[in-house]
Amino acid sequence: MEEALAHDPEALVAAFHAFNQWLDEDWGYAYQERIFAAPMITLVDVDAAVAVVDEVLARDARIVCIKGGPAHAPTGLTSPATPASTRSGHGSMRPG
Repeated sequence: MEEALAHDPEALVAAFHAFNQWLDEDWGYAYQERIFAAPMITLVDVDAAVAVVDEVLARDARIVCIKGGPAHAPTGLTSPATPASTRSGHGSMRPG
């Protein structure tokens, strides 16, 4: 969906909103405390993304799926550097 609407950020935000609304109306974000649905967040509009995160957390979302990155982000927004230990796929996932 994000690629198809990359040229229209307003439509992209609206499409993600519609998906999240459908998800919430059909299942909720924490159905019977057993099924945890992930609302979709796009970074194409950072202010809208913050509002959506606040909204879905208030509606009991436990997780979110964040879409987008430098190609879809506003000018000046970049992704954090990937730690060297995970770039090669050989880094440890253990704490400490």
